[in-house]
Amino acid sequence: MVVTDLTIRIIVPADYEAVGAIGFAAWAAGEAFEDCYRDPHVIAKVQQEFAAFPHETKGEIFVAELAGEIVGWGAREGERNYVSDGCIRFIRQGCRPGSAVAFM
Repeated sequence: MVVTDLTIRIIVPADYEAVGAIGFAAWAAGEAFEDCYRDPHVIAKVQQEFAAFPHETKGEIFVAELAGEIVGWGAREGERNYVSDGCIRFIRQGCRPGSAVAFM
């Protein structure tokens, strides 16, 4: 499936909450965790870190927007061709926004 109406753009402050929520949801959906990562205090800390990320990152963050909805994001620090972080809403995985973000 090729997404034709996907927009990749630089993040704006109105996107911060969605970027943090998408990042946390992607982390929480992962299965490669030891039991300590399921501790409620650890989960709360990780959620705080994802919420703070768009406010605190020193690099550039780009968002993937589909039909007015933020469906993913990618960040790069330092090198222009280096993506340091990125997350795609689980419901949109397989719809190609990750590929587009990777080539931002």
